[in-house]
Amino acid sequence: MTSRPIPKLFKNASFTVENDSYAVSLDDKPLIAAPNEKIATLICAEWNAQGESIKPETMPIYSILVTAMEQATTQREGITQGIQEYIDGDLLFYRAPEPVKLVDIQKPLWDDAMSKAEDVFKTSFDITYDLTAIRQSETYHTAINASINALDIYKFTAFHILVSVTGSPILATLGIEGQLNADEIINIIRCEDHFYAALYKMDDDERPKDQKQKDKSIQQDIESCLTFTSTL
Repeated sequence: MTSRPIPKLFKNASFTVENDSYAVSLDDKPLIAAPNEKIATLICAEWNAQGESIKPETMPIYSILVTAMEQATTQREGITQGIQEYIDGDLLFYRAPEPVKLVDIQKPLWDDAMSKAEDVFKTSFDITYDLTAIRQSETYHTAINASINALDIYKFTAFHILVSVTGSPILATLGIEGQLNADEIINIIRCEDHFYAALYKMDDDERPKDQKQKDKSIQQDIESCLTFTSTL
């Protein structure tokens, strides 16, 4: 079923500064309070770019802020428990055993990210080339949990989104800390897809439409989260 379009019922989005808070309004109607001027500016730009109908999927920065205020403040414990399921199941710990050419592409990309993570968390990691579940050191568990608990609601929300779309708390951490950009993260999580697309000489036009839409959504999520956290 196709959802009904949401009509645009305002002329201009703007913000005012009130008690160190940046209050975004649609015309004279309060919308949301942003944590800083940059995020307020980005949200206004998203709303002002809307046409005759509102398209929520084109307002990722606004969506992150709403999620932070509505979920991270009231559901943080449950969300954290969900994130913790990825700690030992991090994408980077489970490597492709073959073909050799894929291994040669994947290894330097993933090893570089893990090297950065070793510096951040002051520990080394175990990896596997099969589906056997592995458990990382208590040092890492303690460090990553402390890192998650220290995040404010805004970075916590972005971190949760990044973990969900990448399958990797390590990549989420490195992204938020500015050690990996969006393109680097996408190359890491998509290197196997890129390898097989090149192997079978598959053009982008030949890929299933739903897969292309999913990839576009993942890319937008990663880029938006890093843009959002870079302002904090």
